[in-house]
Amino acid sequence: MRVDKLQRLAPRLLLAGFVVELTNLFSIAVTHGLLQFPTFSDNRFVSFGAHAFLAWLLFFAYSAFQFRSAEGHLRRLRVAKLVVLAVCLIGTLIYFKHGIRLSADAPHYFVQARSFLFDGDLDFDNDYQQVRAQTAIAQRYPVGAPILSLPFLVAAHWLLLAGQALGHAFDANGFGYPYETAFGLAGCFFGTLGLLRVLSTVSRFFSVGMATLSLLTLWASSFLFWYMVFEPAMPHAMSFAWTSFFLCFWLERRPFTGTQDWLLLGVLVGVAAWYAGRMEY
Repeated sequence: MRVDKLQRLAPRLLLAGFVVELTNLFSIAVTHGLLQFPTFSDNRFVSFGAHAFLAWLLFFAYSAFQFRSAEGHLRRLRVAKLVVLAVCLIGTLIYFKHGIRLSADAPHYFVQARSFLFDGDLDFDNDYQQVRAQTAIAQRYPVGAPILSLPFLVAAHWLLLAGQALGHAFDANGFGYPYETAFGLAGCFFGTLGLLRVLSTVSRFFSVGMATLSLLTLWASSFLFWYMVFEPAMPHAMSFAWTSFFLCFWLERRPFTGTQDWLLLGVLVGVAAWYAGRMEY
């Protein structure tokens, strides 16, 4: 009985450990490595890489528990997902070390989220005084990225407040490197989910190997690579993710026969439409 109970509990513990390690990665990125447990290195980039590898190992162990009861196709798909996850974790490490925080149109999205969260309004004048932007035109930009990045900014804020309580000199005012990094990590996160979702759907129509090779080739040879690795604060990775969620849901569930399917499709289309192009006036 104890062995059976342990076998049922182990996957949950491994998945919880994976989530904890993702939280560790987020904390290392937004706090310059000052808040992490355990500390693998004084070099925050080395420590980030070590925690990313540990996160991957935990997800690998979690997937291994599923291999025994999975048939051939599902086993190959889980291996493919591990490959995609590894690539995305490496990409996030590159973003942490070399990525651009706010540039081009990204400040216009960031100030929307920052003003709503910290000021409780949509008056961006004071926000533009603290970010690198040539013009103040945030009202022309869609709200998708700002809305979906809010949980990441909240998490970064809580981490900075915790750091202050531990004696670190963090500025928890919504501006600066920690918040800008959190804003970019939102793009990395949703972009990864989008890739995994596309992989699952395409593998229903083609072999898992072909689906994986095609997905990674298209990712690496398109601008999605740039907007997930070097400039994820732009909305392109999120736009890809939610468009993928919509298309994959439609491909897998058609023909729709129930109201619930149509409602969910409408929600996915609605969120994807949040990323429509900016207004010109």
